[in-house]
Amino acid sequence: MTSHLRSITFKAMLGWHTERYKYLPDWMYRKNFPNNELTDMNAGDASTQQNAGNTRELTMVSYFGRLNYDYAGRYLFEANFRSDASSRFAEAHRWGFFPSFSAAWRISEEPFMESSKSWLNNLKLRASWGQLGNQDALNDYYPWMNTYNLNAKYPFGGQLTPGYYQGSYHLETISWERSTTWGVGLDFTLFGGLTGSLDYYNRKTTGIIMDVSAPAEFALGAYKDNIGALRNQGVELSLAYAKQLNKDWTINVGANFAYNKNKILDLGEGTEYIEDKDNRNRRTAIGQQYNSFFMYKATGKFFNSQQEADDYTAKYGNPFGRKFMAGDLIYEDTNGDGKLDSNDRIYTDHTDIPAITYGFNLGATWKNVDFSMIWQGVGAVSHIYNREVLGEFSGDASHPSTLWKDSWTDDNHNAKLPRVFETGNSPSDMTRAMSTFWLWNTAYLRLKTLQLGYTLPKSVLKAVGLEKVRIYYAGENLLTFDALPFNIDPEVTSERGSSYPLLRSHSIGINITF
Repeated sequence: MTSHLRSITFKAMLGWHTERYKYLPDWMYRKNFPNNELTDMNAGDASTQQNAGNTRELTMVSYFGRLNYDYAGRYLFEANFRSDASSRFAEAHRWGFFPSFSAAWRISEEPFMESSKSWLNNLKLRASWGQLGNQDALNDYYPWMNTYNLNAKYPFGGQLTPGYYQGSYHLETISWERSTTWGVGLDFTLFGGLTGSLDYYNRKTTGIIMDVSAPAEFALGAYKDNIGALRNQGVELSLAYAKQLNKDWTINVGANFAYNKNKILDLGEGTEYIEDKDNRNRRTAIGQQYNSFFMYKATGKFFNSQQEADDYTAKYGNPFGRKFMAGDLIYEDTNGDGKLDSNDRIYTDHTDIPAITYGFNLGATWKNVDFSMIWQGVGAVSHIYNREVLGEFSGDASHPSTLWKDSWTDDNHNAKLPRVFETGNSPSDMTRAMSTFWLWNTAYLRLKTLQLGYTLPKSVLKAVGLEKVRIYYAGENLLTFDALPFNIDPEVTSERGSSYPLLRSHSIGINITF
């Protein structure tokens, strides 16, 4: 009994945290100063003076705690709690309680695993469940309180009279977003050098704070409420191996892989989708990924004759306002109703947020020479590039890319692009009909860093009184492999390709330790 008690370890922690942000701007103004040397406010013309001031305040109070249980390093349990109150919410909805629990079983420490110690150094099974709150979607100091603006002017008796008005509508019931996550994982160490972990997680976020649209008659515009729900789930895998092969050689390698997919579960009562107000080719819709592409589906083929284009038009119609011509894109009647219209637009499989991320690293030392490199990549990702990247034909101001050299002609039916057209004058034009044809695969693999170094022998350094001298070369973003048919950084986030690109760099240096 005593030995069992000695194997048990309890740890506990309690904490309290508070923060307060108070913003007290005061602003004053006068003009018509006598000269540039007199800068005191009193030197300005009093008849021109203006002033303003206000107060804004945010307060947060948190209580938190943790309890750990460990039995012989074999059975592990942890419980956490935190309770947060934010002044952004009304008193009745201010507090949020967010617990979490995790447990682990070190299977390798069990007596029945003794025979595997020679090759299985560690095997641990993990499981967890927990909740977290979030209020970052709010940019208002008082999102629960209906406030009034004091700068109104109303005409009364033939003159403007100061007054106040309500400029927006706030719900008193607004409160914390809540994310509930559960997951399982496995950690292992094999043969004294190979370590790895495998995790599965499932996160559901409810009460997402979003804008609720209101009819024009409401006059106060959209307001915020806890209406959204989103699920994220995925797997993560990491492996690493390090070993000293002999007195001269040491190697280390590592790899990681992650897959994540999200799905919209709720957007509020009666709302099936929310269209991006700045881009009609994107929607956030129930059952789809967040901010999905929404567009016509191109078959990947072109009309190879005018007769083929006319026959297609007679069968399916043409909603694009420009006649189908030989060399134009062919669109699919996705809902099978026998006509081509806006109801044939689809949600694409991939968004511009990668579903797959991965990387690997390699390092080695041989005597005094060391080498290392890191590769990073993404997959299951797409992006739209507009006419500023692909170029267009619009008179003297056009700047078509070289990709248009392989456009459809009577002699080139296996082209990469449709026929050449003047901007806006073809159903193939993305401004007329955005389609999957203009959605590019932006998966890539990139050599992020490369380093090669040489450390001078200690016998050489001893004579000059130095501890260590290492000469090295380092390069960043040296190589990128992707499937794009034009020269652009696949990590560019804007459709016009105007994001600041990554820089390729080379450097040579020396590290000296005295």
